Amino acid sequence: MATMPPRIEALKESVVRILPQCDELHIYLNHFSEVPAFLIHPKITTYLGFEHIGDMGDVGKFYNCENWKDAYIFTVDDKILYPIDYTKKMIATIQKYKRKAVVSAHGRIFNDRKCTSYYFDCKVFRGCLMGFAKDEWVHEIGTGAMAFHTSTIPQVDLEVFPKTNMTDIYFSMWLQELNIPMMNPARANRWIGISTKHDDNYSIHNICNKNDAVQTNLVNSVEWKINTL
Repeated sequence: MATMPPRIEALKESVVRILPQCDELHIYLNHFSEVPAFLIHPKITTYLGFEHIGDMGDVGKFYNCENWKDAYIFTVDDKILYPIDYTKKMIATIQKYKRKAVVSAHGRIFNDRKCTSYYFDCKVFRGCLMGFAKDEWVHEIGTGAMAFHTSTIPQVDLEVFPKTNMTDIYFSMWLQELNIPMMNPARANRWIGISTKHDDNYSIHNICNKNDAVQTNLVNSVEWKINTL
């Protein structure tokens, strides 16, 4: 997980939801001068940005990934409220597809033509708040509600992300290069929630959707394909 000071109240809610479901929680603290007291916990490892490699935006959620071991990795978001059965169901989906796919509750299928807007022009949008009756393979997945087993993909080098706050696109492009399938699972509507305490002025979506030319051009530079098992 990566976070920053304006998101601290939402962060509290998100941590409360996800911490009981994991063995270790790693949090990259962008722009923090000290570790908040509520993050001092035996299961939590924190990284103050100024002590490491500075402000990384959402790329921080992948910091120190080179040290992972044989495990299930979940990349999570500081404003999402994860249900009590979140890790259980995500792991079940990973196992269903024999650890050959990366699973995310947020995904897109792009059109067969160039898109006019990354945020507003795609063929299918399967957002994490939405419910769907069936599993579906997608072109792109969201890293705020993503999980995989370490046997599925190589260790993630931060060079995968040339720019900050675009991890969904860059990570999905990398998986495309590796021909690794991306799965958006069936789920109930509002199975995942969003904290009402987050300030949307600091959300990547709200900041970028008014001018998403960079994201749109990047998406249009890729010949997207749906990989399946």
